[in-house]
Amino acid sequence: MEKICEHCGEVFEAKRKDVVYCSASCRQMAYMNRKLNFNSNESDLGKISFSGMTLNSENEESFVKEELINNGTEDVEQSDNVDAVSYLESTEPKELPDQELKNYESKFNNAMVERFNEREYDLALNTCFYSQKSAPSFWVSIRLKCLVECLLMFSEMKCTNVDDLKEICNAFILMTKSDCFIHLPVNFPYTKYIIHLRDKLTSICIANDSLERIKFRISRENKIELIVSRFELSHFLPKKKFCDLDFSEYIS
Repeated sequence: MEKICEHCGEVFEAKRKDVVYCSASCRQMAYMNRKLNFNSNESDLGKISFSGMTLNSENEESFVKEELINNGTEDVEQSDNVDAVSYLESTEPKELPDQELKNYESKFNNAMVERFNEREYDLALNTCFYSQKSAPSFWVSIRLKCLVECLLMFSEMKCTNVDDLKEICNAFILMTKSDCFIHLPVNFPYTKYIIHLRDKLTSICIANDSLERIKFRISRENKIELIVSRFELSHFLPKKKFCDLDFSEYIS
């Protein structure tokens, strides 16, 4: 049966009557929204305010090209690599059909909410996206959101094709070589994180080059970082499929 996702609003084919979200990511982000709203009602601390932003994909290319003209460049520092091989599965909230949704305590979910609140990246993103030179931030962010989603999906699979992981790694490499990445504003919050992910994926792909499939797992802390990054970006950017994005169009 066809249903409308209660988080993103997209129509999807539901296998059960009690399913209300189209994917695990929508279910997880809806939980974080409920948790944050619940916390903000309990206390004056950590109040959250987001502005929606949607840029028509048809005029994205011309918009970015126009904004890139005469932009200056910024130096990018590389962060240290961190091991990311251990895995701890997150505990997701259960769906309660025909009942009021409740918040269930989970150390993992609470850690995600705390991580989100402590860094306040939404404020920096709001500045980057609504500045006069917003095109590079938009171009990089919409691709980062897609790649983060891919990595989280791989981490939930029993085995991942190494070639698929190489595709994601190459996308990170191309993105960091692009003029958009070079022209990112200094307050863009994910610059070092993108470089970290690129370098970590490169080392994983090189180490497993002779294999066809591997168990791709992410440590608890790194998984929290990915999920929170996806959650932050989802308030500003629409969903995009990997196959619909060009990562090499702005490489000089």
